[in-house]
Amino acid sequence: MSLLSALVFSPLVIVARGLYYVLLTLLLPLVFMEITFIYTDTFKGDVGLAGIQLLVDTGMVKINFLLAAYISMILMLLYLWVINKVIKSRYGLIMATINDGEEVAHGIGVNINKVKILAFVFSAGMIGVAGWFYAHYFGTFAGITYLPLSFMIKILLVIFIGGRAQIFGCVVGGYFIAFLEMILVTTLGEIQPVLFPVILAVLLFTLPEGLFGLYRRRRYREYLPTLHVRR
Repeated sequence: MSLLSALVFSPLVIVARGLYYVLLTLLLPLVFMEITFIYTDTFKGDVGLAGIQLLVDTGMVKINFLLAAYISMILMLLYLWVINKVIKSRYGLIMATINDGEEVAHGIGVNINKVKILAFVFSAGMIGVAGWFYAHYFGTFAGITYLPLSFMIKILLVIFIGGRAQIFGCVVGGYFIAFLEMILVTTLGEIQPVLFPVILAVLLFTLPEGLFGLYRRRRYREYLPTLHVRR
């Protein structure tokens, strides 16, 4: 369903360029969240879907938690392996070219629309699997929890803290945001959601390449790209 939904909305990525492409991925969840309120009978609105079958149910809470943790770790490692392979492939180089300049990529003969649609559809499919894991882990799923702008800002924070185009740095950024949220909730309570946009704004101006950029400034030679050209 995630792949089919992405195919339906894929013509939008042809129109969207640069920053607007990123904004599109932020706006579509907000649109779907409104749909959950309009069609309350199907999506249950702000209450969410309940009674979803649990991912693992051994009858022991600790065992269920450990098994779910191992499954999530396996899923994360699988995603990292796939994304790392894609980034180091020919398509990864093409996507990097499009990211730097669509006009330049078009000038050297790259089919921009095809690559953007493929990236949009397959990333949506991967997110769909993550959503499946969420729903079956908690036994419920509410759009008001995972689709609002505040949750999307957390995802952007993960990217900026871990570093753009640094897939392994995003794992560190994800854990950092999770622990930071727990600390802010414990210490500041209801003010916590307001601080995430402030933190994002500060990072945009101070750390454009994330925490990884601090290390890269001193040892940039270690990260020169290596291309393997097939004969």
